[in-house]
Amino acid sequence: MMVHTSLYFSARLPPLYTFDFVCIFIWRHRAEIERTDVVYNGRGNPMAPRNSGGVGRGHSGVYLEQGYARLSDCNVSENSLTGISAISHDNATLIVEGSELVANGTDQIEWPPFGTPSRTRCSERDNQMATTGRWKGRSSLVIAEVSSATTATSSEPRE
Repeated sequence: MMVHTSLYFSARLPPLYTFDFVCIFIWRHRAEIERTDVVYNGRGNPMAPRNSGGVGRGHSGVYLEQGYARLSDCNVSENSLTGISAISHDNATLIVEGSELVANGTDQIEWPPFGTPSRTRCSERDNQMATTGRWKGRSSLVIAEVSSATTATSSEPRE
């Protein structure tokens, strides 16, 4: 499934499982994201090449252009470029709490540059970050997927 999810409003999102999207894109507004899985995003659309209107590879899991984003108890893992990117020097606030960022392409979190107004408003605490490894799903869709796969197989371990 290739969908470009854009948030152009103030939102408090319920637990989600976003995968194989372009990214979650936040621009000029406020988003509070809780207990959400943002995984496997930014891999492009193999069914529609970029020269025919398809989406190319190389996007973040969460991309904060401008505005406010707070991620709590989220799993942002195995995205093509970065896990989370906040790029505005002046108009971004990113707060990441109690979340897991594992095996994203180049960086787990791309912060605004040091010394910028945006960087002074950004914070993170109690997160687990790793360049490789396994992650724990947060949304009920991931839990249901793991549960059904576990019961459907024999005694062989899941990888």
